[in-house]
Amino acid sequence: MYSRGQFAIVGKVGRKTLRLYEQEGILIPQKTNEENGYHYYGDDQLTELYQIRKYRKYGLTLTEIRNIITGSSDEKEVLNQRKLDLCHEIQENINIKNQIEKQLNESKKETNAKIYCTEVDIENFPVNNILYIKERVDLENLGMSVGKLYEIAANHNLTVLGTHYVRYDNIFNEDGDFQMQTCLPVKENFEDNCSRTENDYKCLHVTYRGGFSTIGNAHQVIKKYSESNHITLAGTIFEVYNKDMSTEVYYNI
Repeated sequence: MYSRGQFAIVGKVGRKTLRLYEQEGILIPQKTNEENGYHYYGDDQLTELYQIRKYRKYGLTLTEIRNIITGSSDEKEVLNQRKLDLCHEIQENINIKNQIEKQLNESKKETNAKIYCTEVDIENFPVNNILYIKERVDLENLGMSVGKLYEIAANHNLTVLGTHYVRYDNIFNEDGDFQMQTCLPVKENFEDNCSRTENDYKCLHVTYRGGFSTIGNAHQVIKKYSESNHITLAGTIFEVYNKDMSTEVYYNI
C-alpha cells in the first residue's frame, strides 16, 4: 500500500490532484486509517491513475472520466466525440492562424478605410418585394437566417432578385434596443407575414470592399461624412452583401 504522498511521487501527480480525484469519485483510496485519517492506495490503482492521466491528456473533463470509470458512458463513444471536437478545434485554429497571417501581411496603408470605400454619395435604396426574418444574430450566424429565406422562396416558387441584405432600425436608441431584419428581394408580390414591400429611402451610400469583418470602417466613413456636411441620420441602416464580396452600406437620411 502507498500513502497519499508516496502514491503522488510514484504516480507523478500532486497530492491536491489526488484529493480532487477522490472528491470527484474518480480514484478513491482503498484504505483509510480511522485513527489518523491517512489514506492508502493499492498497487493496482497505479494502473487506474495512469489511465486517468491519459484521459486528462486527451482533454476529457473530470465528469467524462468519472462516467467512463463508473460505466455511465461508453469509453469509445466519449473518445470518438473528443476526436471530433479536436478536429473542429484544429480547423478553427487553422482559420485563426490564416487570419493572423493575412493581417501580418497587410501594410498599414492597406488598412486605411478610404482605400476600400467608394466616395460617399446620396442614393435611394431600391424598392423591393422582400422576404424577411426578424431576429438578431451575429454576422457569423447570418447564413442560417439567409438559408431560411431561400427555403421559403423555394417552397413558394418565388424568384430571387439580387442578393440578401440586413436592415437595422432604431439604431440610435439610447438603450441599444435596435431591430434587425434579414431580407431577401423576390420578384413576386408574395402576401404573407414574412413578406412586404421595402420603401424608397433616401440614403447616404458607400460601397465597401474591405471584407465583412471590417465593415465598421464603412460606417465610420458615412458617420464622418454626415457630421462634416451637417446631415442628420434617421436611424435605419441597410447592409447589402454582394456576390463579389463587396458590401453596399446605406444610411437613411
